[in-house]
Amino acid sequence: MSIDGFFVTALCHELSKSIVGSRIDKISMPDRLQAVISTRGGGVAHHVLVSAHPQYARVHLTGLNPENPQTPPVFCMVLRKHLLGGKIVSVEQPGSERILTIHVEFRDEYGRSTLKDLLLEMMGKHSNLVLLDTDTSVIIDCAKHIGSRVNRYREILPGRQYILPPSQRKIDLRLKTGLCPDDIRHALASNRSQQPAKKCLVDMFQGLGPLTATEILHRSGVDPDTGLDKISSSELMRISQVLFDVIVDLRQGNYLPVAYGRTERGSLELKAFSFMRLTHLAKQGYIEQTFPTLGELLDHSLAIKEQNAKISSLKSELASIVAAYIQRSEEKLSSLRASLKKSEDADELKLKADLLMTHPARSEKGHTSLEIVNYFDPELSKIQIELDPSLSIIENAQRYYKQYTKAKRSKEVVKSLIDSTEADLAYLRQVESSIDSSSTLTELEEIRSELEDQGIAKRKPARKVHPRSLREKSAPAEFVSKDGVRILVGRNNRQNDELTLKIASPGDIWLHVKDIPGSHVIIRSHGMKTVPETTLTAAALLAAYYSKARESSHVPVDYTLKKHVRKPQGSKPGMVIYDSQTTVYVTPQRDVILNYLSEGSELL
Repeated sequence: MSIDGFFVTALCHELSKSIVGSRIDKISMPDRLQAVISTRGGGVAHHVLVSAHPQYARVHLTGLNPENPQTPPVFCMVLRKHLLGGKIVSVEQPGSERILTIHVEFRDEYGRSTLKDLLLEMMGKHSNLVLLDTDTSVIIDCAKHIGSRVNRYREILPGRQYILPPSQRKIDLRLKTGLCPDDIRHALASNRSQQPAKKCLVDMFQGLGPLTATEILHRSGVDPDTGLDKISSSELMRISQVLFDVIVDLRQGNYLPVAYGRTERGSLELKAFSFMRLTHLAKQGYIEQTFPTLGELLDHSLAIKEQNAKISSLKSELASIVAAYIQRSEEKLSSLRASLKKSEDADELKLKADLLMTHPARSEKGHTSLEIVNYFDPELSKIQIELDPSLSIIENAQRYYKQYTKAKRSKEVVKSLIDSTEADLAYLRQVESSIDSSSTLTELEEIRSELEDQGIAKRKPARKVHPRSLREKSAPAEFVSKDGVRILVGRNNRQNDELTLKIASPGDIWLHVKDIPGSHVIIRSHGMKTVPETTLTAAALLAAYYSKARESSHVPVDYTLKKHVRKPQGSKPGMVIYDSQTTVYVTPQRDVILNYLSEGSELL
């Protein structure tokens, strides 16, 4: 689903119509490979997303507002220094390359006019975002620094001269003046290769990607896998005419933003997108969806896909960290329980010491063991006691007393360690549930920050801890029941603490799955004498859904007034205790939950 050179031509046309003549008033970078440039001109504001992501490289108008990190990347500061306040004078594509350049006129602090180029190379893993001085073509800075060790021919580094990627010696039909179908036919006829026609088109013509080539061949009535040498003259004519028509449409700015997908597991899975209708996919039964602009098409097709990929990656990273700590804690708990079992022999040590003290010849030495009547047993059974022959019987008794005292002390320590390890495990499983319930990068970054604060995740050197008041915070999920009552759901420990300890009123109803990690849920009752049964059921279903028991049936959910919930001093984030609860049992099926919520509700 990569963007080919023909698609970039359509993007260049759309951007030129929208942003040329406008000024740049804001630049942000959600990550080091992606920038959002806000422009304003003629009373109209636009946002241009520029991404050098290896899988999702693109540039287009966007209606999305990607989340930004607490600290902007260094390259973002460079872009702001050189482009903020600048006027966009043109948007250009060199030939049919997958490269697009935004030319910006900028006045420096002395009022002198200078030109800067923001250039995006959309070339898979080699994609890059480069800022140039227009007059000298010297690189000011770039998103990815490429040194000679990586690429001897073409260094992309500050201070180096920028040169275009090496030519692939392909025919650029878009730049050919007086182009006609016969020109294309002659080019094809001169290359009677045995390779599939689709590959031949891609290899011969600049900017033509596999998807576009497949569509051109399909419209011409030619199988894309047929060898070019087996195609007849009439078929060559049809191919030439179709390709010529596509190029003419692009030159005139005629394109149709369109995506194709197929319903999988209840949702529409994207197959492909293009600047023109893909009749070969429509014939295969894929659902066609058209868009007003290429920007909206890419927002739908790639921006959301990229955001979801980032969320999935961070989820996986955090889940892996927590899973490793859970395993470590479980192993520690198992070892501690084994130690506790051993320390429970302390009472037997004291019994042996007490019985030795009753022996009449307590000063005798040389015994390796003694069989003594157990006077503490009603049946007066006999017990065999091992002795150190170098010690007297009374000294052996004192030795057993010392062992008893040590074992008793060890038992208390081990019990305390077991309690703290069990609390750690409960906390880690709660975090594990929070990771699963989170749906935004902000929520996941809050979990990462929490794990760093707890010493579970290593703090990255580049990460700066901003004052808490300046951090952008995520908010609990909000739902409305069929009865019109608000229900709030915390989806990480910070949200849970804030929801329960700061937002909720004493008379609100608090819910949580019983003895299972999950979200804190609050019904905003606002002094109602009785909360509707349907609202209570909706909240209980949400509590079960946003927990580790999401896939279970008959899940126990406790509910009580918020005034009966409290946080023990020194407890970990998200951990509370409560009393005066009532337990209900629910099965959190998605469709059932939505039936209890207001129309238009969505589960994240």
